[in-house]
Amino acid sequence: MSVGIRTALAAVVLTIGTATATTAGAQTAATAVKFAFINSQQILAVAPGRAEAEAQFQKEVESVRAQNKAMQDSLQAMIADYQNTSSTMSAADRTARETTIRGKEASFQQRQQQLEQAAQARQGELIQPIFDRINKVLGDVRLENGYTAILDVAPNAGGAVVSYDKNLDITDRVIARVKALPATTGSPSSAGTGVGGSTNTPKGAPQPAPAGVSRPKTPGSN
Repeated sequence: MSVGIRTALAAVVLTIGTATATTAGAQTAATAVKFAFINSQQILAVAPGRAEAEAQFQKEVESVRAQNKAMQDSLQAMIADYQNTSSTMSAADRTARETTIRGKEASFQQRQQQLEQAAQARQGELIQPIFDRINKVLGDVRLENGYTAILDVAPNAGGAVVSYDKNLDITDRVIARVKALPATTGSPSSAGTGVGGSTNTPKGAPQPAPAGVSRPKTPGSN
């Protein structure tokens, strides 16, 4: 199983409200709808703390790579030894060895899944504060300027915006606000015990992705 980390940035889309309408006599007056557009990739790229969080995650995930490799090497050694000696074993011994190998393989797969879940949870710990701050800036900008909604036009945002007026793009304005934010309090390494720690492995399904971002693939994913 190849090990790698690929960061995939996705939409930071704030859809806050819809236009309201009132009727006076025979005429209907609709509240003006005002949209703005951003590129979330460009905003995230300059967000204070993003590079540090990414570096911290990459550093911690090395332990996952090491543990995955150790398990794979151990299993391959068991299989190779069995293949080299099986011809001299009795049928009962071969069956017992095969059962041991299958059990070890199942145990390793379970541990790898736990490590991947731990990596996803740890990534959430590191990036959640950054996205909270970006979303706060977007909310403030929307309210200050009376936008009905701010839509994301980043290539991997997953939205349906195919064409828009570039004069309505407020990415640079949002970037200026985001870059002016103070550094996040506390170092990324202070949260949790890190990826692959034996005392902080989450149980159950991976936690949901933070608002405005899709999960990168974690070590062990194809």
